[in-house]
Amino acid sequence: MLFCDQYHVPKKLEEAFDLIQTNKGSYKVLAGATDLLPWAREGRGGDVNFKTVIDISKITDMNEWQLQGDRISLGANVTMQQLLEDPFLKKHIPVMAKKRYLVC
Repeated sequence: MLFCDQYHVPKKLEEAFDLIQTNKGSYKVLAGATDLLPWAREGRGGDVNFKTVIDISKITDMNEWQLQGDRISLGANVTMQQLLEDPFLKKHIPVMAKKRYLVC
């Protein structure tokens, strides 16, 4: 199981940065749980206790993607579903749809 002493859900990026600064080195960032849950599953290290968890899933600024020149920048909360359904992204990153089975 996954345990934590403090669990924060900031709504703004600035709040998340403040929490990171306040908890210097003793925090884990949670974005969809795919990065933390494997540690908490039975048989993969047993119980895990983090001092502070910062859940960034409610920061709407991180749900977006941007085209910057010839690059596409994806926010940390952009979902695979968004990548697969967005017409622009489907056109410009067709490999995502073709290789989704590798990450989903």
